[in-house]
Amino acid sequence: MKKSFVYLFFFIVFLIITINIFSLLNISFLGFRIYRVASGSMEPTLNINDIILIKKGDYQIGDIITYYDENKQFITHRIVYLDDEKVTTKGDANSTNDKSINEKDIVGKYVYKIKSISLINRIFYRPFTWIVFFALGIAIISLIPNKKTTE
Repeated sequence: MKKSFVYLFFFIVFLIITINIFSLLNISFLGFRIYRVASGSMEPTLNINDIILIKKGDYQIGDIITYYDENKQFITHRIVYLDDEKVTTKGDANSTNDKSINEKDIVGKYVYKIKSISLINRIFYRPFTWIVFFALGIAIISLIPNKKTTE
């Protein structure tokens, strides 16, 4: 029973680390990209460290999109104006619109927030936390006695 809990724990940690790596390296999986929300500009819809799925698609006013800004950083904001050439966005918690961007700078549209992983990700956001939990897991595994069977 205890070992299965430890294995489940390690699986969850592995899943969180994998999601963060996909997010950091901007890797696409089945047409989706995974991002971690870095600021509170979209609160209360999206909070800091929420994990979101983004997918290419058709865009319209009101959609939440992720795009590259002029500094090649990822921004996730809501579309407030859209025409054939330019897209203007704004964070829900911001009072002013962002600079207009070209539609080609859009990475994709927000489709889903992974709530349970987002909560766990807030705990595991710092690498030091990963190290502590891995060390605890290894300590627990080493303390669980192995049952030897004799025949």
